[in-house]
Amino acid sequence: MSRRGEQARAVEKRAAILNAAIKLLLDEGLRGVTHRQVAAAAGVPVGSIGYYYSTREKLVVTCLEKLFDERRHAFKHVMGGDVDLTDPVQFAESVVDIIGCGCVERTRNVVYAFVESEREEGEIRDYSEQVLAELHKMITEMMREAGIEGLSASRVAQIAIGSAVTEMHRDAPVAAVTDLLRLAGA
Repeated sequence: MSRRGEQARAVEKRAAILNAAIKLLLDEGLRGVTHRQVAAAAGVPVGSIGYYYSTREKLVVTCLEKLFDERRHAFKHVMGGDVDLTDPVQFAESVVDIIGCGCVERTRNVVYAFVESEREEGEIRDYSEQVLAELHKMITEMMREAGIEGLSASRVAQIAIGSAVTEMHRDAPVAAVTDLLRLAGA
């Protein structure tokens, strides 16, 4: 077998492992991200997980990094001028999209994953705290772009995250942020 073919298979295997781990993280929470469960979901030997991700902590942090990369991509799209942030509904949709790491449908699961990661020790918790700080910066920048004053990014995030967790309807966070903006006169 050629070296290039081996490398391509290794890249595919690593991607399958990471995708399986992210799916487990979002579907089952941190308890679902074990080397054994990820291996089963990815269809690879357990030893492969340890080869690519020496510890569970490295695997979880890599999952969070991938999700946050998707969040950054969604933020760049929002700030690229395709979204009218002065429109309360479009602003709210954009906030929820960014919290959901580019996928509104998974906002609740992303929130749960990041809340759980705050309870962990070491690198997982440190990364989670960094991600939360960056989320606040993103929302602050969006608010500045939209000309929204009198509200904090923390409050906007709290409303979106709280409604994502407490309401079963997928559009609840968008409605809650829109209502907040209207009440604040934004």
